[in-house]
Amino acid sequence: MANYDVSWYTKNTSAETFEISTAKQLAGLAEIVNGTAEGIGRDGFRGKIVKLISDIDLSDYMAGDGWVPIGNYSTANAEDNQNMFFGTFNGNDHCIKNLTIQRPDDDYQGLFGYIKSGLVENIVLENVNILGGSAVGAVVGFLGGRARIVRHTVIGKIRGTRIDIGDVFGGYVP
Repeated sequence: MANYDVSWYTKNTSAETFEISTAKQLAGLAEIVNGTAEGIGRDGFRGKIVKLISDIDLSDYMAGDGWVPIGNYSTANAEDNQNMFFGTFNGNDHCIKNLTIQRPDDDYQGLFGYIKSGLVENIVLENVNILGGSAVGAVVGFLGGRARIVRHTVIGKIRGTRIDIGDVFGGYVP
Protein backbone atom coordinates (compact mmCIF):
# COMPACT_ATOMS: atom_id res chain seq x y z
CA MET A 1 0.00 0.00 0.00
CA ALA A 2 1.32 3.42 -0.99
CA ASN A 3 2.29 5.82 1.77
CA TYR A 4 0.76 8.73 -0.11
CA ASP A 5 -2.69 9.99 -1.15
CA VAL A 6 -3.38 11.76 -4.45
CA SER A 7 -7.19 11.59 -4.33
CA TRP A 8 -7.32 15.34 -3.57
CA TYR A 9 -5.65 15.88 -6.97
CA THR A 10 -7.30 13.21 -9.11
CA LYS A 11 -10.81 14.48 -8.25
CA ASN A 12 -10.15 17.40 -10.61
CA THR A 13 -6.66 17.58 -12.10
CA SER A 14 -7.49 20.80 -13.95
CA ALA A 15 -8.47 22.69 -10.77
CA GLU A 16 -6.56 25.86 -9.95
CA THR A 17 -6.67 25.40 -6.16
CA PHE A 18 -6.12 22.23 -4.12
CA GLU A 19 -6.44 21.67 -0.36
CA ILE A 20 -4.22 19.35 1.68
CA SER A 21 -4.91 18.30 5.26
CA THR A 22 -2.86 15.14 5.93
CA ALA A 23 0.75 13.94 5.78
CA LYS A 24 -0.21 11.36 3.13
CA GLN A 25 -1.69 14.11 0.95
CA LEU A 26 1.48 16.19 1.32
CA ALA A 27 3.51 13.11 0.35
CA GLY A 28 1.15 12.78 -2.62
CA LEU A 29 2.12 16.29 -3.70
CA ALA A 30 5.76 15.16 -3.71
CA GLU A 31 4.90 12.07 -5.76
CA ILE A 32 3.00 14.16 -8.35
CA VAL A 33 5.67 16.87 -8.70
CA ASN A 34 8.46 14.27 -8.76
CA GLY A 35 6.65 12.24 -11.44
CA THR A 36 6.52 9.09 -9.30
CA ALA A 37 2.77 8.86 -8.51
CA GLU A 38 1.41 5.66 -9.98
CA GLY A 39 -0.85 6.30 -12.97
CA ILE A 40 -0.48 10.09 -12.88
CA GLY A 41 1.69 12.25 -15.10
CA ARG A 42 4.12 14.73 -13.58
CA ASP A 43 2.63 18.13 -12.68
CA GLY A 44 4.75 21.09 -11.52
CA PHE A 45 1.59 23.00 -10.46
CA ARG A 46 2.39 26.02 -12.65
CA GLY A 47 -0.39 28.58 -12.13
CA LYS A 48 -1.96 26.44 -9.39
CA ILE A 49 -2.32 26.93 -5.64
CA VAL A 50 -1.92 24.25 -2.97
CA LYS A 51 -3.28 25.23 0.46
CA LEU A 52 -2.75 23.57 3.82
CA ILE A 53 -5.99 23.47 5.78
CA SER A 54 -4.64 21.85 8.97
CA ASP A 55 -1.42 21.18 10.86
CA ILE A 56 0.55 18.16 9.62
CA ASP A 57 2.78 15.74 11.52
CA LEU A 58 5.40 13.98 9.37
CA SER A 59 6.39 11.45 12.10
CA ASP A 60 5.41 8.57 9.78
CA TYR A 61 8.11 9.75 7.35
CA MET A 62 11.05 9.84 9.78
CA ALA A 63 12.42 6.32 9.24
CA GLY A 64 15.31 5.53 6.90
CA ASP A 65 16.17 8.45 4.62
CA GLY A 66 13.06 10.30 5.83
CA TRP A 67 10.92 12.72 3.85
CA VAL A 68 11.14 12.77 0.05
CA PRO A 69 11.34 16.46 -0.99
CA ILE A 70 8.65 17.98 -3.20
CA GLY A 71 10.49 18.58 -6.48
CA ASN A 72 14.02 17.72 -7.48
CA TYR A 73 16.51 18.54 -10.17
CA SER A 74 18.52 16.38 -12.49
CA THR A 75 21.23 17.86 -14.70
CA ALA A 76 20.41 15.07 -17.16
CA ASN A 77 16.97 16.63 -17.61
CA ALA A 78 17.84 20.30 -17.14
CA GLU A 79 16.45 21.32 -20.52
CA ASP A 80 12.85 20.73 -19.45
CA ASN A 81 13.23 21.68 -15.75
CA GLN A 82 11.99 18.25 -14.84
CA ASN A 83 10.38 17.72 -11.44
CA MET A 84 10.43 21.28 -10.16
CA PHE A 85 7.59 22.96 -8.26
CA PHE A 86 6.31 26.05 -10.11
CA GLY A 87 3.10 26.77 -8.17
CA THR A 88 2.05 28.53 -4.98
CA PHE A 89 2.10 26.64 -1.69
CA ASN A 90 0.17 28.50 1.01
CA GLY A 91 0.69 27.05 4.48
CA ASN A 92 -2.10 29.25 5.91
CA ASP A 93 0.06 29.60 9.05
CA HIS A 94 -0.35 25.89 9.77
CA CYS A 95 2.52 23.92 11.26
CA ILE A 96 4.33 21.03 9.61
CA LYS A 97 6.26 19.24 12.32
CA ASN A 98 8.81 16.44 12.49
CA LEU A 99 10.34 17.00 9.03
CA THR A 100 13.28 14.59 8.95
CA ILE A 101 15.69 13.98 6.05
CA GLN A 102 18.89 11.92 6.33
CA ARG A 103 20.60 11.99 2.90
CA PRO A 104 24.17 13.29 3.40
CA ASP A 105 25.13 12.48 -0.21
CA ASP A 106 22.05 14.00 -1.89
CA ASP A 107 21.57 17.62 -2.97
CA TYR A 108 18.35 19.68 -3.08
CA GLN A 109 17.01 18.59 0.30
CA GLY A 110 14.21 20.27 2.26
CA LEU A 111 10.42 20.14 2.48
CA PHE A 112 10.71 21.21 -1.17
CA GLY A 113 13.78 20.10 -3.10
CA TYR A 114 13.63 22.58 -5.97
CA ILE A 115 11.22 25.45 -6.64
CA LYS A 116 11.42 27.42 -9.86
CA SER A 117 9.39 30.60 -10.24
CA GLY A 118 7.04 29.41 -7.48
CA LEU A 119 6.01 30.75 -4.09
CA VAL A 120 5.91 29.24 -0.60
CA GLU A 121 4.17 31.42 1.96
CA ASN A 122 2.73 31.41 5.48
CA ILE A 123 4.45 28.24 6.60
CA VAL A 124 5.66 27.07 10.01
CA LEU A 125 8.16 24.19 10.26
CA GLU A 126 8.82 22.79 13.72
CA ASN A 127 11.20 20.05 14.93
CA VAL A 128 13.16 20.02 11.66
CA ASN A 129 16.11 17.63 11.39
CA ILE A 130 17.75 17.68 7.94
CA LEU A 131 21.10 16.32 6.77
CA GLY A 132 21.85 16.66 3.06
CA GLY A 133 24.72 17.26 0.65
CA SER A 134 24.52 20.77 -0.84
CA ALA A 135 21.53 23.05 -1.52
CA VAL A 136 19.93 22.13 1.80
CA GLY A 137 17.30 24.20 3.59
CA ALA A 138 14.26 23.57 5.79
CA VAL A 139 11.65 25.08 3.45
CA VAL A 140 13.46 24.46 0.15
CA GLY A 141 16.84 23.15 -0.93
CA PHE A 142 17.11 25.36 -4.02
CA LEU A 143 15.24 28.39 -5.38
CA GLY A 144 15.46 29.07 -9.09
CA GLY A 145 14.04 31.74 -11.38
CA ARG A 146 11.85 34.18 -9.52
CA ALA A 147 10.92 31.74 -6.75
CA ARG A 148 10.14 33.26 -3.35
CA ILE A 149 9.56 32.27 0.25
CA VAL A 150 7.61 34.73 2.40
CA ARG A 151 6.28 34.71 5.95
CA HIS A 152 7.86 31.60 7.43
CA THR A 153 9.06 30.21 10.75
CA VAL A 154 11.61 27.40 11.07
CA ILE A 155 12.65 25.65 14.28
CA GLY A 156 15.17 22.84 14.06
CA LYS A 157 18.52 21.69 12.74
CA ILE A 158 19.73 21.86 9.13
CA ARG A 159 23.12 20.46 8.13
CA GLY A 160 24.91 19.77 4.88
CA THR A 161 28.07 17.93 3.96
CA ARG A 162 29.09 20.36 1.21
CA ILE A 163 27.99 23.93 0.29
CA ASP A 164 24.84 26.09 0.11
CA ILE A 165 23.25 25.29 3.45
CA GLY A 166 20.65 27.60 5.00
CA ASP A 167 17.95 27.62 7.61
CA VAL A 168 15.19 28.49 5.09
CA PHE A 169 16.78 27.71 1.71
CA GLY A 170 20.16 26.39 0.64
CA GLY A 171 20.84 27.77 -2.82
CA TYR A 172 19.42 30.45 -5.07
CA VAL A 173 19.78 31.45 -8.71
CA PRO A 174 17.88 34.60 -9.80
